[in-house]
Amino acid sequence: MGINTNVYVICNDVYKNIEINTLFFKNLSSEIEGVIFVDIGKKNNFHPVINYQGVTYNVVKARSISSLYILLSKNCIAISMFSEKIVDWWVHLVIRYCNVPLIYINNFGNFINFSFKIRGSTSILSSIVSVYKSISGKLKRVIPDRLFYLLIIINVFRSIDVLYISNAIRASAINTKLRGKHKETVLVNSSFYDTSIINNFTITDEYIVFVDSLMPYHGDQLIYGHLPIDRKFYYDRLNHIFDYLESKTNKEVVVCLHPKNPENNCIEDYRGRKAVKNQTQFYIARASLVLFHDTTAIISAFMYKKEVVHLVGSIFNDFQQNLFNQYDKFKINKVDFMSDTELEKVIQNDEISLDRSAIDELIENNVAASGRKNETGYSQIINDLESRYGLSRKLKSSN
Repeated sequence: MGINTNVYVICNDVYKNIEINTLFFKNLSSEIEGVIFVDIGKKNNFHPVINYQGVTYNVVKARSISSLYILLSKNCIAISMFSEKIVDWWVHLVIRYCNVPLIYINNFGNFINFSFKIRGSTSILSSIVSVYKSISGKLKRVIPDRLFYLLIIINVFRSIDVLYISNAIRASAINTKLRGKHKETVLVNSSFYDTSIINNFTITDEYIVFVDSLMPYHGDQLIYGHLPIDRKFYYDRLNHIFDYLESKTNKEVVVCLHPKNPENNCIEDYRGRKAVKNQTQFYIARASLVLFHDTTAIISAFMYKKEVVHLVGSIFNDFQQNLFNQYDKFKINKVDFMSDTELEKVIQNDEISLDRSAIDELIENNVAASGRKNETGYSQIINDLESRYGLSRKLKSSN
């Protein structure tokens, strides 16, 4: 590695990855020579140049083993924005054959660890069915994951050279349970931390914010054998809650969309309300109240010391209930999704009910996990890649 080392960012959807990881890719492309995005997707929407928020990204297409081999046979490293699913195993084979350093980045500050439990009031027959659905759903993921891991151990696939991660507890678990999959894990600060440092958002209380989590659409619940909540029923009730809050507080409800929520659904689902994508932290900073079901973006509400309401209830399936339980340790105000009475109590109570010690532990382990405050995670990753692989910095133009 060294001079003229290309950095290939391999993606199934280049635009979406740039949109979601804007800060990292903007700075990587602006600071490091030879950054090229590689489109391995099957969609017929290839663009050799993408301009996004004032930055130009170069893109090449490699949708076959031969075309990817031509790229990776050069002096390069590969940053993975593709999956470990069987559909992308051909990419791992080419990387192994070309002996290219493989980089994983997971600095979103994820903290949810899913474990399945059935409800105590569930009948024996329903419990058996639920357990069966859970096990069968889990096997659909575990078997391919374990096979992928085995193929690394027997040297069919290349082990990940470096995993940059912002979850200290998960990093430790990975090193213990998946020994040999990653050559090295490096703790970096999370993208939530990056955004708070770079943007220095103004803190106000002008909005009520709902953080969308794809409740009627989320595919994971289907994999585990659970039917999602009825879409019409869910959005009718949710918009009733929004109407109620807006009438009581005289504040606008802003919906921060899940990154995978198609925007063409939003006009009908949210009745024309302001619905934004990739601006969650901006609006949470301006919120008096943050509503959610299940999202790691709630970290932003914790950081900005906002009042938080967790919308829960028996109306949701067991898959969703188990996700809800992961938040119990933070002592967040819970409101039954179907209860106007409970919602009224929250409006009348200005006290922010949170366990600050649990929040501080979360921030230490998932937000500023590197232990180095006032440093962005993206700069930590870029600096480490530069020194590790001898990447070339772009010369800064002088005016």
